[in-house]
Amino acid sequence: MPHEQPLIIEKLISLDQKHLLSDWDAEGIHDDQKREMLEQLGQVDQQYTGGLKGYLDNARQLLRDVNEGKNPYDGYAITPPDYVDLSALDGGYREMENLGFSHVSSVAFVLVAGGLGERLGYDGIKIAIPVESVTGRTYLQLYCEMIKAIEDKHFRKTGTKITVPFFIMTSDGIHDRLVDVLETHDYFGLSPEQFTLMEQMLVPALDDPEPHIAKESAYRINLKPNGHGYIHRMLYASGYASELHEKGKTHLVFLQDTNAQIVNLLLPALGVSLVNELDFNYVAVPRIAKEAIGALVHLKKDGRASLVNVEYNVLDALLKANGFMQGDVAGESGYSVYPGNINLLVIKLSSYIDSLERTKGAVPEFINPKYSDDSKSVFSKPTRVESLMQDFPKLYIGDEKTGVTLFQRDWAFAPNKNNLANARKNLMQGVPPDCATTAESGYYSSGRMKLKSLGMEMAEGQAVEFHGIPFSQGAKVVLGSSFSLTLEGASRKIQGGCLSEKSILVLDGEEIFLENVTLKGNSALIIQACQGARVQVKGLTLANNGYRMIALNDADLNNPDIPSWQRMRGYRVEFLEPARYCFDQPGEYIIERNGNCIKLKG
Repeated sequence: MPHEQPLIIEKLISLDQKHLLSDWDAEGIHDDQKREMLEQLGQVDQQYTGGLKGYLDNARQLLRDVNEGKNPYDGYAITPPDYVDLSALDGGYREMENLGFSHVSSVAFVLVAGGLGERLGYDGIKIAIPVESVTGRTYLQLYCEMIKAIEDKHFRKTGTKITVPFFIMTSDGIHDRLVDVLETHDYFGLSPEQFTLMEQMLVPALDDPEPHIAKESAYRINLKPNGHGYIHRMLYASGYASELHEKGKTHLVFLQDTNAQIVNLLLPALGVSLVNELDFNYVAVPRIAKEAIGALVHLKKDGRASLVNVEYNVLDALLKANGFMQGDVAGESGYSVYPGNINLLVIKLSSYIDSLERTKGAVPEFINPKYSDDSKSVFSKPTRVESLMQDFPKLYIGDEKTGVTLFQRDWAFAPNKNNLANARKNLMQGVPPDCATTAESGYYSSGRMKLKSLGMEMAEGQAVEFHGIPFSQGAKVVLGSSFSLTLEGASRKIQGGCLSEKSILVLDGEEIFLENVTLKGNSALIIQACQGARVQVKGLTLANNGYRMIALNDADLNNPDIPSWQRMRGYRVEFLEPARYCFDQPGEYIIERNGNCIKLKG
């Protein structure tokens, strides 16, 4: 037994955790399993601020506060925050987008990779769920392609090659799977060296308010993630944040794991951070009252003011304590007056590192126990101490500046966080379903918004339903990052044209130009062009039998032969006779009115 492990045993006994050892077999039996369990506890003791004692003391105090009904915001006055409104896709939006792009060489991206997709009905990791059914692009692929498009566009504009760092925090059970996905897909065009993958620490779940550490078996501790707020501890302890700053990076952009629309937002949000000299920029959307996303509020107490995220399950009580007896309700606009945080965060590295050095990245923690009865002496299931990455501004103590950038919901927010059954329950309660169906529908909607803002006409139809979940009818528009990284860049590529409510349009490539293109009925036009291929499509009118959407019946939803990413939606897309054009060689091409393709040069 390693020399540290007897010390861990002594510590467990001193912390009233001897039950962890009570059903061990005699020495010489299952010793490997005993050592593994003690090693896990030793890691927690080393990695958690204050060790095992600190973790248990923190849990005990948090549980006491919960049982006594303490409000962490007691005495605070609450008002709506100020924000920069980029809801309109106008000149102001484009100005911020272009400013953000001019600064991309000084940016690094951070992704908390979530976990497995089982809760959503998917049999892989969450970030490998396809965003949409037309191309099958996954969330991870979308984010990597966005980074690649940033690098390529920067090189074309400046002649200077950049490599944008990408840090991904993984969790137990997904780390190896994520590596496999990246390797299988050749890192989606990025370099393996620009990725940094680190697995977050797990903490012991707790069986009761004493608290006693929960076990899964005689030699296995019940370990759970400490929440995505642990990313800040990790960026501090690894030295990654400081290393980035030493290399000249000025901002971190935190990505949300399953909201594909964030690719529309990060450049303008970065621009807002630069113009307003923000240390921390929350990206937000209008929030529906009682929606399960955090609310951004301005708090004031004892002369000190702060702009922070307040979780939805706390907001109602905070409002009532401030005299708003109706609690979390809609304002005159139909939305809450408190914007909804969507966890796309833009953080200035210099002040971030100062706070990391002072706090070691330990953001405020919370505990959310579920009790089996009113006595609150027994948990219905083990609980653990958690933290949230959006709570980092609570660590600021100086003159750091926190702000909010607001975007349209349809443009910015269509998350995938519920399975079909829970999505239907949400709908019945008047809350957004936020599932794979609405995430896909929202992704197409944002594509239509982009083309409409560039002058293309769109036909919108009535929503259809799949297993009780609405899917908006309109063209299924998929625009690759290489085609439309910025509105300014995409604006010179679209002239006129019209899309029917049931058509499909896929544009993948930097130099694809559409002039008066019309898609009728359920036509499908798919154009993919490699770097160096310039494609002009002039006056094309399509009326092909491109595809059909097929609803899955109840038997299909339980059929393992149907891919889980389709079952979690309740439908699938079947291509029939789409017009596909794939240009894998550089050159100049024209697609004529009749659909014929002519190569001009190359």
